[in-house]
Parts: sequence; C-alpha cells; structure tokens
Amino acid sequence: FWLEAIPQVNELKTMFWLAEADPMQYPGYMQVFDAAYAWTWMHKTEDWYKEKLPLKTITKVLDDYDNVPGIKAWFTSNHDENSWNGSEYEKYDDAAKALAVHSCQWQGIPLMYSGQALPNNPRLKFFDKDVIEWKKHNELHEFYRTLLHLQHNNPALNSQSDLFQLHTNCDANVLSYLRKKDQHEVIVMLNLSDHNVRFSVLDDWLRGKFKKAFMHFENDFSEN
Repeated sequence: FWLEAIPQVNELKTMFWLAEADPMQYPGYMQVFDAAYAWTWMHKTEDWYKEKLPLKTITKVLDDYDNVPGIKAWFTSNHDENSWNGSEYEKYDDAAKALAVHSCQWQGIPLMYSGQALPNNPRLKFFDKDVIEWKKHNELHEFYRTLLHLQHNNPALNSQSDLFQLHTNCDANVLSYLRKKDQHEVIVMLNLSDHNVRFSVLDDWLRGKFKKAFMHFENDFSEN
C-alpha cells in the first residue's frame, strides 16, 4: 500500500513520512518512509538500566541501527509507553536526562512527548482525558530548551551529518562521540554509570575549543 500511495501523495505535495515501525524489524518501510521510531533502542536501554547490563549492550544496538536505512527517531517516552509501560522515570530513573541528551544529539531526529519538560512522572490515561498539570515553573524547561535549540541551530546535529565515536579510558561507563558538518562540531560525552567518573579522551586527533552547552565555559582539547 505505502509503496503505491506515498509516491502519489508526494506528487501533489512533498511530505515527510514518519513510520511508527522500527526500521530494524520492518526495513521494508524505509523504501518510501523518511524516518522511523527507534523502538529497539528504547526497549534495550530499559533492559540495560534495570538489569544493570554492560554499556556495550546498548552501544551494539546503535551499531545495528547503522546498518538499516532511513532516519531514526530517538525518544525516551511517548503516549503508548507512558500509559502502558510507565513514564521515562519508571524506566530509567536518574539515567533519563542522559538518554534525553542522546535522543537530541545522536544521528537522527529527537521525539518529545507532552509533559517531559515538567518533568511528567505519572502515567497518563490512554483512552480518557487526563490533563497534564503544567506549572508556572517547569523544572526541565531550560534543559530541553538548550538541547533543542542546539539541535535545531547547529548544522553538526543535522540528521544527515557525520558521527564519529570517541574512545576514552573509561569506555565501560562513558558514551562519547563527535558530530560534524563542515566547520561545525559538537562533542557529546555521557556518563552512563551510577557514579562519578574522571576520564580522558584517547583520540589524539580531537583538537579545538568547545563551549559547554549547559555551563557556557570552554574546554580546550588541544591541551590534552
């Protein structure tokens, strides 16, 4: 159906087609769809967190997604998940913010669900009207505003820009990578352990001054 329908619709008006299917499970959709939900990543990260699995458990999933076509849409919550399986804090607890950063800065596009800027801790009813209790001050407003502003305005975070994984002396705990488009570069370093870690980047080709997105001061990697 979609192989026939989408080209005809695009002749009338070019559309962006998002499949709710996972491209690893249903790669055929990517013949005509532009992007698809990274369901496998969301489920595997929940298993990784709750079962205290090694970090390589989920980095392998990222490698697997590199082998399927189309743009991946990354998320930590949506209406189905929140209602039936729990909020992002039931699934990830204190890892939720780090995984939100990943959703906005890995190669692909981020998906956000209503109330994540609150943050929204309870489950919302699926079939009944269940009003989100917005506040005057939403705790994660600036957090998501910073992430999405960077994702929207820095060409290095374009869905088609390059991604280079960085190696550290603490790869068992840290997921680190560089996004690059022309002269624009963004470094992401996520401590995905349950404790503070000190680490160094081992890739000696990494050079230059980078401004920290949340703290607004520079780190000079040329001095490492």
